[in-house]
Amino acid sequence: MKITINLHAVKLSKDYREILKNEYQKRKMRNANYSLRAFARDIGLTSPRLTDVLKNRQGLSRLTAATIAQKLGFIGSQAEFFCNAVEALDGRSQTSRDLAKRQIEKFGNLFKRKVKDDQFKIISDWYHFAILSMSNIADFKSSPEWIAKKLGLSVPVVEKAIERLLNLGYLVDKNGKLSESENLVACQDEIPSKYGRSFHKQIIIKALESIETQSMHQRDITSMTLAVNPSKIPLAKKMIADFIKEFDKEMNDVTDLEKLYAISIQFFSLEKDS
Repeated sequence: MKITINLHAVKLSKDYREILKNEYQKRKMRNANYSLRAFARDIGLTSPRLTDVLKNRQGLSRLTAATIAQKLGFIGSQAEFFCNAVEALDGRSQTSRDLAKRQIEKFGNLFKRKVKDDQFKIISDWYHFAILSMSNIADFKSSPEWIAKKLGLSVPVVEKAIERLLNLGYLVDKNGKLSESENLVACQDEIPSKYGRSFHKQIIIKALESIETQSMHQRDITSMTLAVNPSKIPLAKKMIADFIKEFDKEMNDVTDLEKLYAISIQFFSLEKDS
């Protein structure tokens, strides 16, 4: 079963310094004794140099960026994104900076942390992902009471969900303010079917409820029945995946996010197996 859960209310920062800061904070959360000096060592910089970089007093070369990306475990498109983010700000010429910016735009939201199977089991209930996304809404309040009221849940359920998300590093607490980790969350292609089925069922049930409880201007429910050639099914799946990516990009290309929504697309056979 393939399942993708997009949490893109917060877009990937194009400022590589923010990426570095968030990487440091993630490690700090796992180990309270982890210092900025240790982080500098781990990515191949001196502590003073890292401090100057983070405070925008110094820049990085693309070669150094590539080394840092490797030490952070970024591979493929992730590493390329990071290097382009550095080049876009610190490139020696305007031409190189402009080219890097264009390359960044092509990537979209590639910097998604993969949810491991054992972690997805813990947070497969729909409200975990709702809490992550709603933390990016402009008037979001970090109190469990406020979240519970918005989502129609009990306070204890929300408190437990927040605890799980914090423990996994998908949610961060900065001076009492909860926010989604900068590294966005995307599920692996293969999720244990029991938990994947459960998540999809929960979202579909929420969609069914919206038919009765929400006005037409608040929702859109569209269905179509058609005959298809089975050879076109892989193409249909690709088109749906491409649409979701473009939809996500367009919906989140603003800063004044106000409401929490979900989109779920179903494409399935109406015939009984023979």
